Parts: sequence; C-alpha cells; structure tokens
Amino acid sequence: MKRYQDDFKASIVKMHREEKRSIRSLSEEYG
Repeated sequence: MKRYQDDFKASIVKMHREEKRSIRSLSEEYG
C-alpha cells in the first residue's frame, strides 16, 4: 500500500468534492 502525505490526500479530496471527479479517475491519474 502506498503512503501519501496528508496535504496530498487533502488536495485529492478537494478535487473530488469541488470538481466532482470520481475516485477512480483520480486514482488512475495520481495512483
């Protein structure tokens, strides 16, 4: 399992909420 910094995780959550990005698309892009 990959480990990420808290600020990175927060930015992913922000993109998911504000831009309505799916978790799947974000994980494919940043995973």
